[in-house]
Amino acid sequence: MNHPKYGNYTGLKDIGYRSQKTIYEWNLNPNGSIKDVRQLANGDLAVDVHIEGKHLMPITFKKEGDNYEGISMLRPIYGNYSRKDFYLKIYAMGIERNATGVLVGTVPTSSQEDPEQMTLFKKMLKFYTSHQSTYLLKPEGFEIDVTKIDFDAKDVLDGIKFEDQAMAKAFLAGFLELGMGGQAGSQSLGQDLSTLFLNGIEIYAETVADALENHIVKKLVDAKYGKRVQYPQIKAADVNNKNGKERAEIAVMLKNAGITRESDQLEDEMNRAYDFPVITQKQKDADEAAGKGRKATGKINPNEDSKDEEEPKEKPVKKKLNDIAKFADADNASLFIKQRAKAVHVLMQTQLEERVAKYLTKITKSFKAEDNIAKRRKILSETEIPSKTQYKKELRLEMAQLSEVATKNVLKEVNKENLKFDEYTDLLKTLPKALRDQLTSNIDELVKDQDVELRKRMFFVASQKLDTTDSVAALIADMDKAAASYTATGVLQTTATNVTSSAVNSARNAVFQTPEVFEEIESFVIVNPSPDALICKELTGRVFSKAQYDTEDLPPYHHNCETTVRAQLIGQKNIKPIDPIGLRPTGSSEEIEKILKSKTF
Repeated sequence: MNHPKYGNYTGLKDIGYRSQKTIYEWNLNPNGSIKDVRQLANGDLAVDVHIEGKHLMPITFKKEGDNYEGISMLRPIYGNYSRKDFYLKIYAMGIERNATGVLVGTVPTSSQEDPEQMTLFKKMLKFYTSHQSTYLLKPEGFEIDVTKIDFDAKDVLDGIKFEDQAMAKAFLAGFLELGMGGQAGSQSLGQDLSTLFLNGIEIYAETVADALENHIVKKLVDAKYGKRVQYPQIKAADVNNKNGKERAEIAVMLKNAGITRESDQLEDEMNRAYDFPVITQKQKDADEAAGKGRKATGKINPNEDSKDEEEPKEKPVKKKLNDIAKFADADNASLFIKQRAKAVHVLMQTQLEERVAKYLTKITKSFKAEDNIAKRRKILSETEIPSKTQYKKELRLEMAQLSEVATKNVLKEVNKENLKFDEYTDLLKTLPKALRDQLTSNIDELVKDQDVELRKRMFFVASQKLDTTDSVAALIADMDKAAASYTATGVLQTTATNVTSSAVNSARNAVFQTPEVFEEIESFVIVNPSPDALICKELTGRVFSKAQYDTEDLPPYHHNCETTVRAQLIGQKNIKPIDPIGLRPTGSSEEIEKILKSKTF
């Protein structure tokens, strides 16, 4: 897989579910392993296929011998459920009879021997009781009475309640009944009973984890590293973790007492036991070299005045844009995207880090003036990241500049270097109007999304630790790390490439669609000197017509895409012929499916 953050790695793209009721046959090898299964599903999308055992990951509950179907987890409550369903029907019938009563008809002696009269009278009563008639019209001598049924629902409800309790107890969930129906509830008793229930859930989770280890993890490790003596284990954790606050308080106590600073082994064990990040040896060495390690820090004084804590300093600008931006040759738009994306990335990272520093400085001052946790949360939720307008201005300027260069390059390609667009500003007058509007809209949406992501990451960390720390500096440091998980990782680099690719391709398409340019174009070709994704590898070099240009999907096709469209002019030398299949992928159905799945835009 080519992941935008983790790069190329061997992994699973998806795990498909196969419903138990569609497995028609189980074919086993002599050793009891699965040779294949036959899946038979009816309906509009009928399936009748044999699936090899090596592609299956059976998860069996209470497997007996070679019976991979096992026993349903609901089997223990089947009897209770069946009886409850029957009791509910009796309850509904009893309510209906009690509400409507039973019609009793009296037939005169003279009419009892008259079949026609008897039939009409029965039909009249039947129509009334089945709600087909809202009144009764009887001849003289016939009588109709309504007899009420004495229905006692208590016994039926007691039976339903008993079956409910039996089903809950069958799954060790009897604690759910505490405090209901007039019963007294006990928190300590409920916690003990719920622990048994949650431990049972962990057993089911470990059954799934075992299947993943045996059928998937081992194969992935073998494919990446070869046969190993030991393999990673998947553990179902925190299902029964109900004491989060208590654990957090203990962690703060251990930190304030300096316990987690006694030894690497103890500190790592405490971090793992209480779900805190484990400090790597590289980080420990760096802390020691900077005078912030265990030897220099020692114990932390819990009564230290937080007002003396240093406020976070704003981070300096790392590099100037002019040191990064390099204008590529006009004949290589893909290289231009790659080089300008670096400049956009530096601009985004520098500006966002400066804005985060100002934001954290503002939060620090507010927190030092307010000790109430609820009010601190309100401060976090209401404080905006500063300098948004300036950031938008810088981005617009950068995108306008690269769009201007991209526009000049494509005008040079189509021999229209003297073409001018309508007046706008000194910088943007060389850009088509549609492109200007699109740049403004895209920048506004991008900055909005980036601010939301940064605030979400910082708020998540802060809201978790507001209840467990008194140190404003430590809290701000954690928020800074949370912001860096966005600004200092491949996520921002991917965003920069996506924005640059979109701007360059938009500029080129805006020029192509100009009437005086479009009329001189013979056809178009997909260009990418070094395609990565399957969709780009498939389409690079493909020539398509002007009619297809208006209807087909054009680059960018995926994250970090550097593919562009180049025009072939009428009368141009060495012009390539139009491919009859246009931009449709080729190959087997499986290959086409993989190609289309690599297209994420």
